[in-house]
Formats: sequence, C-alpha cells, structure tokens
Amino acid sequence: MIDATHTPVLLDAVVNDLVDEDDLLFVDATVGGGGHGYHILERYRGVRLVGIDADEEALAVSGERLAPFKDRVLLKKGNFRNLKRILREESIDEIDGVLFDLGISMLQMAGGRGFSFTDESSLDMRIDRDEALTARDVVNSYDYRALTRLIKEYGEEGDAPRIAHAILEARKKKAIDRRSP
Repeated sequence: MIDATHTPVLLDAVVNDLVDEDDLLFVDATVGGGGHGYHILERYRGVRLVGIDADEEALAVSGERLAPFKDRVLLKKGNFRNLKRILREESIDEIDGVLFDLGISMLQMAGGRGFSFTDESSLDMRIDRDEALTARDVVNSYDYRALTRLIKEYGEEGDAPRIAHAILEARKKKAIDRRSP
C-alpha cells in the first residue's frame, strides 16, 4: 500500500496552477494512489474528478484515499491512451483540466512485480495485470534483434547489442525469472 503521507510529484504546481475555482470536471488520467486527486478535491469543493488507471491495485488504493469525496469521484480502469473513449462511455463531452503523471509509481515499485532492483519477485513488470505479456516472457522468448531494438528504443541504451547478447547467453543456462543477484 502507498503511504498516505506520500507527496505526489509537483503537488503545489498541480493544485495551485493546473486547477482553479471555476473548474467543474478534472481528469487525473493516471490516478495511481489518488494523491493529486485528494488534494484537488480537498481544496476545490466544486470540482468533480474522473480518475483513470490501468492498474487495478492503484485504483483500489485511490478508492480508499478518495473515499471522503466519493460523491465527486468516478474511478475507471483503463489506459490514458483511451481517454477519449473512456470519457465518451461516461457521456462526458467536456472537461476543464487533465493531469498525466507518467511513469511507474511507488505502489508498482514496491508491489512485487519486478520493477525494482531490490525486488526479488518474478519479472512481471505489467502495470495492467490483464495484459498477457510479462517481462519474463520477453527476456525468455524474444530473439537477438527484437531484444536489441527494445532495449535501444525503449531503454535508450547505447549498449543494447551487448545487453541483448548477455540475455541470450544467460537464458541458455536457465530461464530468466528474476533479477540477477
């Protein structure tokens, strides 16, 4: 669980500069633990919040955190890339503001999903656990070319060929299931 005292990134800027008294509907497209939403709803009594997250565990945490404002909160499971569709499904045609706090959260880092170097759990690394492909699947099934491209493009790693080669060599010995010691 996320610590309730966790301070969300750029909290003052979000609460003071991104939202104002005239806003009626604000979207937190990556609601996570509900930190930004909590402070927005606490300060602006007239604002309603739509919180979206692909992570069901995060939605559960934000649901608990935002419970004091439940009459002004709608939480939806989904990916922010589908924001337009999600809002349309809720018959929402107009919003006053939106926040995208991109990246993984402390909840995911500490959630036993293989995101952290200190995490001994299996290499899952899915934000949305309904997705089929895990990091374990990738490192154990992608060929050299696909691994190199993935590491270079998404990891922005200049040494991608050497890393891909090391992965192929390691998995010859045994399947890669978690980080190396």
